[in-house]
Amino acid sequence: MSGARHPGRMSLWRTWIAPCQVGLGLAGALGAGCAPALAAGSNDASVVEAAPAPLSAKPPAQAAESEDSHWAVAPIRWGGTLSAGLRRRESDSGSATSENFYEARLRVASYLVEPWIARVSGDLSFFLLNSDTDGGTFGSNKQRGMVVSGTGTLNLFPQSRFPFQASYAVSDSRNDGRLTNTDYRSDRLSLRQEYRPEQGRWRTFAQYDRSELDGSFGRDEVDRFSGGFYTSGDHQVLDLTGSYARNTRTDGASSTEFLGTARHTFQVDEALSLETLGTVTDTDLQADPSVSSFSGNVRTLQAYTFGNWAPLDSPWRASGTLRYFTSKNDFGQASSGEVSIFGGTFSANYLVNRNFSLLGSLSANRVSSRDSQSTTASQAVGFNYSSDPLTFGNYSYNWYGSANATRVSAQESSQQAMTGNLGHSIFRNWALTEASALHGTFSQSFSTTRARGGDTASINTLTHSLGLSLQATPREDMRGYIGFTVSDSRSQGDTDSSFQLVNLQLNGTWRISPQSQFDANLTWQKTNQSAESRQTNALLNGFSNNSRDTNLSGNVNYVHTRVFGIPRLRYALRFTSNAYGSNTRLMGDPDGTREQISRELDQRLTYAIGRSAVELQFRTAEVDGKENALLFLKITRAFGAY
Repeated sequence: MSGARHPGRMSLWRTWIAPCQVGLGLAGALGAGCAPALAAGSNDASVVEAAPAPLSAKPPAQAAESEDSHWAVAPIRWGGTLSAGLRRRESDSGSATSENFYEARLRVASYLVEPWIARVSGDLSFFLLNSDTDGGTFGSNKQRGMVVSGTGTLNLFPQSRFPFQASYAVSDSRNDGRLTNTDYRSDRLSLRQEYRPEQGRWRTFAQYDRSELDGSFGRDEVDRFSGGFYTSGDHQVLDLTGSYARNTRTDGASSTEFLGTARHTFQVDEALSLETLGTVTDTDLQADPSVSSFSGNVRTLQAYTFGNWAPLDSPWRASGTLRYFTSKNDFGQASSGEVSIFGGTFSANYLVNRNFSLLGSLSANRVSSRDSQSTTASQAVGFNYSSDPLTFGNYSYNWYGSANATRVSAQESSQQAMTGNLGHSIFRNWALTEASALHGTFSQSFSTTRARGGDTASINTLTHSLGLSLQATPREDMRGYIGFTVSDSRSQGDTDSSFQLVNLQLNGTWRISPQSQFDANLTWQKTNQSAESRQTNALLNGFSNNSRDTNLSGNVNYVHTRVFGIPRLRYALRFTSNAYGSNTRLMGDPDGTREQISRELDQRLTYAIGRSAVELQFRTAEVDGKENALLFLKITRAFGAY
C-alpha cells in the first residue's frame, strides 16, 4: 500500500481498522475520518463526522487501547427521483406504440474505511409501464408490467498500486430511451484488476466482461477476457495486449475471436530507430442458418519490422522493412484457401540540396499458397524535385516533378516501366479579420507510365483539385473550420478511367452566446468513378463498370441554456451519422448493440424549477434500415442529496 512513501501510515491504518470505522461512505465527496462514539444508552442513531487526521501525523499510541474506541458506520450519501411520463414510438414498418409510465429511482454512495479500502455506489429503479401497440405486422397488443433495473459499482483499493473495479448493471430497453421495436433486458458485468510495482516502469491488467440480452429474439450472450502488459526502459518500449471473446445466440448464430498484439520500439541512437509489430487473429463465425449458410474460420499471423536511419549531419536517409504474413480461411465450398507472404524492402535517399533528391529502392517477396509458389523482386531508381515557393502579393506558387525507372522480375516473366510526374499548385490566403482567414488552393498534375514486358501498358493521367477552407479562432475557447474540396482525375490508355470527389468537412466549437454553443465534427462526401478496358484477349474481352457513393459521417451538437430568455429553459440537439456500420456485438464487443443505427437526431427541451423538471424529447433514427421516431414527455421530482 505504498507504506514506505508515507511514514506513519501503517499506524494510522491500524487505528482506523481497529477502534474506528469499518463502514460505508463516499471518499473525497463526503469527507474522511472517524465518527465519535455515541453516548452510552443513547437512542440517537445519527452519525457525527469528525475532521480527518492528517496523513503525515502519527495518532496517539493510546488510541488503539482506548476503552472508548468503537466501530462506526460511515455516512451514506443518498438521493433519487420520482418520474411520470408519456411516450410514443413509431416505425415505418407501420407499428406504433403509446405508453405511460411511472418511475422511482434511488441512488446511494459510500465508502469502506476511507480512503484505503473501497468506494461503493449504486442505484435502483422501479419502472411501471402501460403500453398499447397498434398496427404493424403483429396487430394490436396491450401490456402492463413492472421493470426493475439498477447498477452497482465497487472500487477496491482505488488509490493503491493494485486497484480493482467491479460493476454490474441491469437495464431494460423499455426504460432507457432506446429507439427499438424489440423489447429486451440487458445484464452487464465488468471486472478489472490492475497492478504496478512500487518500483519499476511496468504495469499490467486483466479484465472480464459479460453482456446478456434477453428478448423476443431469444438470448444473446457475449463473454470477453482481455489483458495487457506494458513496460518501458531508457530506449525501449514493449506493449502486449490480448483478448478472447465469444458471442452465442439462440437463433443459431455465434462467433469466437482471439486477438493478440505485440509492439516493440527501440531507439538505438539519435539516428536509428526500430519498430516491430506482431498480430495474431483467430475468428470463427457461425451464421444464423435461417439467414445465411456462410460460416467458417479465418486465422491470420503477421509480423512487421520497420527501421529508419536519419542522421542529422548527413544528406543520406535510409529505411527498411521486413514482413511476414500468413492467412488461412475455411468457409466450406463458399471459400477456402491459404496464403503466406514473406518479403522485405530497402530504400535510400540522397539529399543533393533542399529541393533535389535522388532515391533508390530494392524489394523482394515470396508468395506461397496450397498450389503454387512465386518469387518477385523489384529495383527502382529516380529523383524528386520541389521548387522554392514563389510569392506574388498574397499568392504563393510552386512546382514539382519526379521520375523513376522500375524493373520487376518474376520466375517466368519480367517488366520494365518508366513513370514521370509533373505538377504545380497555387495558394491564396485572405485575412478576413484578425482571428479568421480564408485559404484557397488549386493544383494540377500530369503523370505518364510506359511499361513493357509481361504486361505492356500505357496510361496518362491528368488530375485537377480545388480546395477552400475557412479557419476562425476569435478566442481561446472558440474555434472553427470549414473545408471544401473538389477533385477530378481522368486516365487514358489501355484502360480509361475517371474519378470525381466532392468533400465537405465541418468541425470546431462556436460559442454563439454566453448561453449557447455549437460543436461539430461532420464530413459529407460524394464519389463517382468509372473504368473501361480496351484490351481484348482469349481470357478478357474488355470490361466496363461505374459506381457512385454518397455518405455522411460525424456528429453535431447544439446547446442553449436560456431559450427565449427564460431562465432554466434548456434546449439540446445531437445529430450522429455513421456511413459504415458493423455488427460489433457479433464480433465480441460486450457494449455493442443488436441494432445498427446509421443516423440519429435527438432533440430535448428541459425546464427545471427547484427540484422539479419537465423534459420533452423528440428522436428520429434509421435503425437496421428502417425509420423510427420517438416522442417523449417526462416530469421528474428529485429528493435527497445525491
